This record gives sequence, C-alpha cells and structure tokens, in this order.
Amino acid sequence: MIPGDPDEDKITEILSRLSDGKTGAGTQLYGMVYDQLKSLARGRLSRESRRNCMQTTALVHEAYLKLSRSPGFENRRHFFGAAGRAMQRVLVDQARRALAQKRAGQEVSAETVPLPAVSGIETAADLIDLDDAIEALGEFDERKAEVVRCRVFLELTTAETAAALEVSTRTIENDWKGGRAWIRAFIDGEAGPTRD
Repeated sequence: MIPGDPDEDKITEILSRLSDGKTGAGTQLYGMVYDQLKSLARGRLSRESRRNCMQTTALVHEAYLKLSRSPGFENRRHFFGAAGRAMQRVLVDQARRALAQKRAGQEVSAETVPLPAVSGIETAADLIDLDDAIEALGEFDERKAEVVRCRVFLELTTAETAAALEVSTRTIENDWKGGRAWIRAFIDGEAGPTRD
C-alpha cells in the first residue's frame, strides 16, 4: 500500500471491516496489499541488477506470506508496522542464511541478499547489525523504529511514511533523524543514547 494512493480510503475501510470480523475482508485486503507490495518492489527493480530484480520479487512474495499469517490489523499504522517488520525479517533471514553458507565454506554471491538502499549497508553483516539496532530502538521508542522500517525496508518517502503512520511530516522528519542517530550510536557501541 502506497500512502496517498487512490485505494487508501478503500484499504482503510477494509481494515475496519477486517477488525469487525467481516467475512471476505481479509482476502480482499491481501489482494490489494499484494499489488501494492509489488509496486514497491518495482521501485527496487529499477535500482538493482536483473539478478537482484528476481530476488526482490521473491522477497515481496515472502513478505506477503508473512503478512497473510497475521491475525489482522487494527488500523493502517498497525498494517504498516507489520509490513515493515515482514520485509525486515525476510531480508535479515536471507542475510543470516548467506553468512551461515559463507562460514560453511560455500561461495556466496553478492546478489544473494538484496540490501536496502541505505548508506553504510553494504554487506549481510551490516544488515544484521542494522536489524539488531532497530529491534533495540523498538524497545526504547517503537514509533521511531516504525519510521526507520518504513523508510528503510518499505522505501517510503517522508510524506508517505507520515500518511502510513498517521502523523505529521515534521514528526517523521524528527523521528527519522533521531532514529538514525540512535541506531548509529547503538552500532558504534556508544552507551546510553537518549530520547529526543
């Protein structure tokens, strides 16, 4: 789901019906969500090699399967939190498998793990460090962690993230700045980053 999309109100309505236990709402939601996840993947496809393009399509399928196992979403914010977590889990699981193969002496291609387009994330190990930091940030400030997931794993803009999480763009800008600083401090091993 891309915030600002014409289907945004329809998806919000379906989420409401789903929370009320309406029959068929889940199927309808997943059909719409799957198409939107494919749209997000197309953005990645234009920035990556053909081999990674195929990886990204598989990534979207795996994330969709994780979302389809969810018992339901309370609202749009809950959905986007789940979507960001699903994409994060799939990428990190692939990174862990790649590192395990490398440790076992198997050759691992650089294209094995599609990496998010974030400065400093160049290897599977970097992605795992980022995952650890986001999880730690989530224990400290869940909204900042949600913002980071939306920006990094769903590749949403500031405005799209604000619409997804139903807060102002200024809040997203502050959370993105604060979240990145917190993560950087965590990865660098600096003790005690504080809430902004």
